[in-house]
Amino acid sequence: MSRSHWSEIEHGHHPDLAVQTFWKMAYALDMRPSELMRLIEEETERREQEQSGKKQE
Repeated sequence: MSRSHWSEIEHGHHPDLAVQTFWKMAYALDMRPSELMRLIEEETERREQEQSGKKQE
């Protein structure tokens, strides 16, 4: 996987990520796909909370 493709995924610019690619990414990071998904969910939640905090200020 190219660095540019990886960067797009990392920054949320690739919403139609194929399941097969997701699995490859997880195993490349030496983790289970479920673990990667949990980390993504936690980061998404953190960013949403951060954004809602900025809107309230």
